[in-house]
Amino acid sequence: MHNCEKEEYRSDLPRASVVICFYNEAWSTLLRTVHSVLNRTPASLLHEIVLVDDGSDLRLTHLHSQLAEYLWHLHPNITLVRTPKREGLIRARIYGAHVASGEWLEPLLTTVAAYKKPTIAIPVIDMINPGTFEYKPSPLVKANVSKIAPIETATMAGGLFACGGQLQIVPCSRVGHIFRQRRPYGSPNGEDSALRNAVRVAKVWMDDYIQYFYQTQPAAPSVTNYGDISDRDIPGDGHKVRAVDRKEPIVHEASSLCIVPENGEAKKDVRVILAPCTGKADQVWHETEDQELMLTSRLCLDVSDKDTIQGRAKLGNDSK
Repeated sequence: MHNCEKEEYRSDLPRASVVICFYNEAWSTLLRTVHSVLNRTPASLLHEIVLVDDGSDLRLTHLHSQLAEYLWHLHPNITLVRTPKREGLIRARIYGAHVASGEWLEPLLTTVAAYKKPTIAIPVIDMINPGTFEYKPSPLVKANVSKIAPIETATMAGGLFACGGQLQIVPCSRVGHIFRQRRPYGSPNGEDSALRNAVRVAKVWMDDYIQYFYQTQPAAPSVTNYGDISDRDIPGDGHKVRAVDRKEPIVHEASSLCIVPENGEAKKDVRVILAPCTGKADQVWHETEDQELMLTSRLCLDVSDKDTIQGRAKLGNDSK
């Protein structure tokens, strides 16, 4: 991101706290992260680093007294805290946020300061090979004319969705992440905690659209231990996300057939045809604010002059 190197940021930015959560992490991997923050963050902007140990195994001695002593000698503004019990990533982040007393880094802070409405600035997550530690920049899949301008998004890594404000990916802010080939640990009681958490989110936010989630996760309807959501699942609550656009199959009234991509291939220039309705995701369209019909949130219903003469329609790219 050579263009980012030429950017100039405000000189009155506050000092930042960096929160790092870990569980049963390898010594070298954890310290690479800590040293990377120290080496790549202007000292004038780094208020502190907060490491949150989310209940690591006591038998891993390198994560206890050895780690505490190393950090003590490494830098005066590093704090190591430990959760009383295993909390999971999101609660561990919140735990660290309560301990932290600093704020953001530029260019994330610059993005937040540029808007009046609530804004969360998100770094681009680059890929680190788990076997070789090769660093590979993540491609930005949405067209971005300036290559460094923030990009609006509906969600972020960690499971946060936009509601009442906006989320923006900031291309000039990069975080390298090791994408493991497998999950090296399980939940404390052996359950599928990822599915349980997904069901909890779906129950709170999706209302009638939860049927589409169930179609992609057949085991989800049987999950009942997702916790009490009575204080979150409030019909008509102004803080709850509600669908503002139509998301449903398009049914031909005379035949009761649905408009679907030919041969089930949802990609550009594929013709759309009438076929039996199944309710699956590849038949669900939504209407945008510009009154465009979109399939899979990325392909629009497109008709060129030639197509009009031939009496057919096809899938095209989002015009924006």
